[in-house]
Amino acid sequence: MDKNNQNIRCNQCGAFMTMHFDNETEELRGACMCCGYTVEVVPVRDENGQIIRGHGGLPETEVHFSEGYGVIVVAEKDGPCHYFMRKKPYTDDLKIILHRILEQSEMIDLERTYVTLWDRQTKQLYCFCRQPPEQFAASAES
Repeated sequence: MDKNNQNIRCNQCGAFMTMHFDNETEELRGACMCCGYTVEVVPVRDENGQIIRGHGGLPETEVHFSEGYGVIVVAEKDGPCHYFMRKKPYTDDLKIILHRILEQSEMIDLERTYVTLWDRQTKQLYCFCRQPPEQFAASAES
């Protein structure tokens, strides 16, 4: 599967997000690792699964996006990272639980773990636990 990646600015928070274009499926997908905004551009297919092409052979597409409410990235010590995009607001209870888990766990690599909260009203990104990596961050506030 041949993929092309490109970093662009997130429409929601302004941080860098990586867009992935899959040459085989002709799908474009991206997710912001700061605020959780996601976007996908997928070709329209006919009843046989073939891509419907318009003028100049370009595929007809559908665009789907989802506002993000933040990101939870938990990295295992000497292991992989697990990414969770928040698609609904954080509750106060969830914030407390996240803090407790991250403070007490000896299995988590706190250097690679972070939690963000996107505030739709103020259009600000807030971080707790630690800042997102510099390659993603725009103007996050602690």
